[in-house]
Amino acid sequence: MKEWEIAMAAMVNSENGKNRLLLMAFVILGHVTVITIKFIAYRQTGSTAIFSDVLEGVINLVAALFAFISLWLASKPPDASHPYGHGKIEFFSIGFEGALIILASVVIMWKSTQSYLHHSPVHNLETGLWVLVVSLFIHVIMVVLLFRWGRKTGSSVLTAEGHHILSDVLTTVAVIGGLLMISLTGLEWLDVIIALGIGCFILITGFRLVRESFAGLMDSSDRRIINRISEVLNKHRKAKWIDVHKVRARCVGSLVFVDLHIILPRNLQLWEAHEEAREIERLIQEEFTEPVEVLIHIDPCCGSDCETCNFHACSLREEPQKASLVWNTEKISCH
Repeated sequence: MKEWEIAMAAMVNSENGKNRLLLMAFVILGHVTVITIKFIAYRQTGSTAIFSDVLEGVINLVAALFAFISLWLASKPPDASHPYGHGKIEFFSIGFEGALIILASVVIMWKSTQSYLHHSPVHNLETGLWVLVVSLFIHVIMVVLLFRWGRKTGSSVLTAEGHHILSDVLTTVAVIGGLLMISLTGLEWLDVIIALGIGCFILITGFRLVRESFAGLMDSSDRRIINRISEVLNKHRKAKWIDVHKVRARCVGSLVFVDLHIILPRNLQLWEAHEEAREIERLIQEEFTEPVEVLIHIDPCCGSDCETCNFHACSLREEPQKASLVWNTEKISCH
């Protein structure tokens, strides 16, 4: 087994992997509790806005169940059939969640239109408000925990679930504010307007998650990772490292994959070139807390590289150095 595979296997069997699953189990329990509370509020008030909040909660529960399964699959170490691990299931989970949110927004808008046409009354507002405040408190705790562990473990599923519940927190705040306005003004049509606003808001959230899912499934390059790579290479740059290019990076779950080309003096021995590549690999791996696989392609220099080469001790130099290359994100990612 390769070193990076051992590192990944150690990661998924660590306490972090277990805590991610335990956190999702807690989130599922929280969703069930919140849905129950909000449904009680809907039955007490008949509010379309609260109905929209309940429906979003149901979508949250289904998405959380799917996320739990995704985290379990993603935690499995690489095998012969999946040498890059199972982390991409997290992107599928995000896309599934986004599609559910889009569906929920359509149902909310339809329900809002029906309530407006049939003039559904709103009642028992005070009871509904107190019930919603309790559910809001539970959701805030869930968001804080998800964001904290999402950042700590690098899990896109936990972060996406945190953003999803945060959107639910915002919609619940909007519902509470709307019900307060209705109780003060008696304008019950505000209930429909709030529900429509919630539908539009979560529709945007759904499209954002679907776009993020497509980017991950299509192996979109992560510019933030490339920027960190350029910084670490500039910090430890050696004269023998003539140029770096074709740097590509992507995240698969909590794993990072990097490949790059480096130009070295063509008179280096094979073992010397290998040692330089190993040093670059080590520097990149030490830059990240997540397991990183680095694949390096070594290119021999040619006469045209002399103009930007800092290795003045080279016996093969054909012309003096005229400029120095700047290794920024745009430069090193160019082909």
